[in-house]
Amino acid sequence: MGKMFSMDGPLFKFLDKTVNIIFLNILWIIFSIPIITVGASTTAMFSVMMKMARDREGYMWQGFWTAFKENFKQATKIWLIFLAAISIVVFDIYAFYVLLDLSFGKYIGAILIGVFIILIFGLVYVFALQAQFENKIKQTIINAFLMAAKHIAWTILLVFLWLLTAFAVYLFWAIAGWCIIGIGAYICAKIYNKLFRRYIPEELRDDY
Repeated sequence: MGKMFSMDGPLFKFLDKTVNIIFLNILWIIFSIPIITVGASTTAMFSVMMKMARDREGYMWQGFWTAFKENFKQATKIWLIFLAAISIVVFDIYAFYVLLDLSFGKYIGAILIGVFIILIFGLVYVFALQAQFENKIKQTIINAFLMAAKHIAWTILLVFLWLLTAFAVYLFWAIAGWCIIGIGAYICAKIYNKLFRRYIPEELRDDY
């Protein structure tokens, strides 16, 4: 019983991790407020969250801020690319299904929905990849889609988890909106670590 309530006990570790998740969640929200910084903020969150999921986290603020600064330019460009692509596809879907009365509109709309799904599949990986690996923008985006295709079952699970997180935020924002996103990100970070470990050089896996 005494060990459970000690500083190294499971209860303290659970509480410490919960507080860190909430703190990271708050940082992500604050740094995402300008909208244009969502990519850098998400990358910074995953940079710390994936370390936390491996029990290798350090100082939350320092880790987040360092990752935010280091990834700001590239992560912001990636975010704007995905935001523009998704916005265009969503508008086109609306146009072909609602605005245009064309006999072939539904078929084009169906194709565009497929493109939208592919973009979402890439989106769930791209910022975690940016946080973990050093690559140019083009290669990071390509790798995101390759990961999505190669690990399709995990991809579907990740999309489901993010949809579930978004739905939970919608339902319980007034009560626990400050930590729900962080909890979802932590669960996804566990999955990212499992998948990314396969692509870490074997000699470095002990530190991962």
